[in-house]
Amino acid sequence: MEDRKSVLKEFLQLSTAAFAGAVLIMSIIGRFVGDLVEGTTTMFSLGDAGLSYQTIFQILIFAIVNSGITVILGKILKYRLLLWNLITIMFACLLASAVLAGVFRWIPVDSLASWIWFVSTFVGMFIIVSAILVVRIRLADKKYEKLLADYKAKQTNN
Repeated sequence: MEDRKSVLKEFLQLSTAAFAGAVLIMSIIGRFVGDLVEGTTTMFSLGDAGLSYQTIFQILIFAIVNSGITVILGKILKYRLLLWNLITIMFACLLASAVLAGVFRWIPVDSLASWIWFVSTFVGMFIIVSAILVVRIRLADKKYEKLLADYKAKQTNN
């Protein structure tokens, strides 16, 4: 039961962070290019005036789907090499995101340049997030190694 609670907590935290981050990033991008792409994408249907309620709910679906994929694959692949886990999760999330982008008409289906931009931006953002994750893991490892060494030193002195 406790494992289910921790998985649910992880999912809710990841979904919330993904949603907030995506709304913030899309709001900033929309402020600068919203008027330029208005009419070509539903993402910026209001131009630089902001995101529509419809788009905000679509971003929520995006965050929930990708967070679910990340948590589920993270549990399935937890004993594999971290790099392969990240690559697998990235491709699964990229595929899900591409499907959502097509369904929600965030990207014109017939615009190759837009899809190239989407994929390159997605991969770039995933690399940044993954790098932050790896740094956090390494810092935590160092912290716990030091704590373990201190604990062992205390045990041998007693």
